[in-house]
Amino acid sequence: LGAGDLAKTQVDASVTYNGVPIKVAGALDLRKLKNIPMDMKVDLSGNMLHAQGRLRHATSEPRFSGTLKAEASTLMTTLNNMLGLELTEMPFSFDGDVDASATSFETSQFVIKANNTSAHLVSDINMSKSGMISGKASVSVPEFDGANWGACGAETETSKTASKGGSAPTKKGERFSKEPIDFTALRKLNLTLTAAIDKLNCGSASIHNVTTNLSMKKGLVQLKPFSFKAGEGSFVTNMTFDATGERANGSLKTNINSLNPADIMDSKVKADIPLNGVISLDFSGRSMEGLVNNINGTANIKATEGKVGGVPLGALKLGVETFSGLAFGGGENYELQQLSLPFVVENGVFKTENSIVELSSQTLAAKGYVNIPKWRINMDITPKISSGKGTLMTLPLKLSGPLDKPGIKPDLNSAQGIGAAIGTAVGGPLGTGVGAAVGSMLSGQNKDAQKKKIDETTNKVKEEINKAVPKELKGLLGF
Repeated sequence: LGAGDLAKTQVDASVTYNGVPIKVAGALDLRKLKNIPMDMKVDLSGNMLHAQGRLRHATSEPRFSGTLKAEASTLMTTLNNMLGLELTEMPFSFDGDVDASATSFETSQFVIKANNTSAHLVSDINMSKSGMISGKASVSVPEFDGANWGACGAETETSKTASKGGSAPTKKGERFSKEPIDFTALRKLNLTLTAAIDKLNCGSASIHNVTTNLSMKKGLVQLKPFSFKAGEGSFVTNMTFDATGERANGSLKTNINSLNPADIMDSKVKADIPLNGVISLDFSGRSMEGLVNNINGTANIKATEGKVGGVPLGALKLGVETFSGLAFGGGENYELQQLSLPFVVENGVFKTENSIVELSSQTLAAKGYVNIPKWRINMDITPKISSGKGTLMTLPLKLSGPLDKPGIKPDLNSAQGIGAAIGTAVGGPLGTGVGAAVGSMLSGQNKDAQKKKIDETTNKVKEEINKAVPKELKGLLGF
């Protein structure tokens, strides 16, 4: 203790806990416990924390004012070894001014860096004796790349091991939990959060001027607004969520103004289509299942101009790949005539009776539903491929199955039918019977039942198709 001089107290300690070395070194002036100058460094197995400033009221309500610096590349792994945790590693550093105690945190110049993302934090947050947390915070980020956080189709080395903390929100077999949501913690918040990201990247997609203003007042949450821009277009969402009572209620309204997918996504297939639309939803419930089952409202996305280019059709086989290739054709640019995606939402089910994408000589019509509570989609899709001489092919398709893994195949039960589709495509010389057999062969369906018929007609079909099918459709049909 400084040979009796408390003004020159030196700290130099080393301990090992569960095999993890911890070192503490620094200086303290213990003459005045109400205002202690300090310069302390903590080395936790190579993870460094440096606190330089003053520690006030050390014996009653400790409060630190000064600067904090940290360089932590393996802190989570170290804590896992020390405490038996299963935290996911995330190298990070921070540097800035802090005024903090057990009940408050304030900073004006504080920079946090993690996974190649830099953020500037300004905050003034306090916690009362009743547990109410009040204050405000703002975060600004020059550029955020989701790939650095294991999202957007990329995975960092440290994101491969997921954290196992917390309990599962749903029981086995449940997609949305039936357990009532406890909003107690939300009702103890009186915070305002402002966030701004100059540029946000996600794989080949990027947007800019991302802003959000979020206020939480004792269970009433308002997002006014969340917005971003892409080129000259914009996306703006306002949301209110009221959890002040036993049953939560909310509303969401989104405005899409000339938002062009070509300005967001960089890909070979370019959809240069300015989109406009409004999404208006209301929801209520006591559990996550209840909230999902009580989504109601409308949605309508439209476009009246634009181009679609670079859609590869190549060697797509009829009914095997995807309806987009069948609808748009291959490798050319197409003028958009109209796009209309109207939905009515009832109890979590998004229904459409007449969604349509009409390009020059190609049209895609769809009707059906997306059932969020049951996590299923069932859509009847009808692409029509035309030429200057009229319709070359109309092929009914069925898109159905789980939302995260739907399947698409020719709709053999539709009024149009595969046989009629093939008959239309080849100008009618083969008839619907042969067409149905060919449709079954190409789509991989009913092979056993149709094998004999297919064997008998395959050679004839190929010969007739070579004569009757326009040149641009031969690759489409797989011959």
